[in-house]
Amino acid sequence: MTADNKSIDDQINAYIQLLNASQKMAVLTVAKTFTEQQTDNNYSTELITELDKRYEDYTNGAVLVSEDDVNTRLSTIITKNKLL
Repeated sequence: MTADNKSIDDQINAYIQLLNASQKMAVLTVAKTFTEQQTDNNYSTELITELDKRYEDYTNGAVLVSEDDVNTRLSTIITKNKLL
């Protein structure tokens, strides 16, 4: 977390304490909505898992994978999950 984010978090926490229960629920709803939208735009777990596996295999020298193979498999995952 950067200093700017900490400052923003501190400000949010200070203001939250001044709100009543109904207002806090409204803020919670907005935060949940932002989080859901952010999650929708993130890469799929399947893609991240595949990238992690490939990177581990590469760094360990366990498997030599061609660039074409990587591109083909990632393209399939991206297309399947409509990520681009």
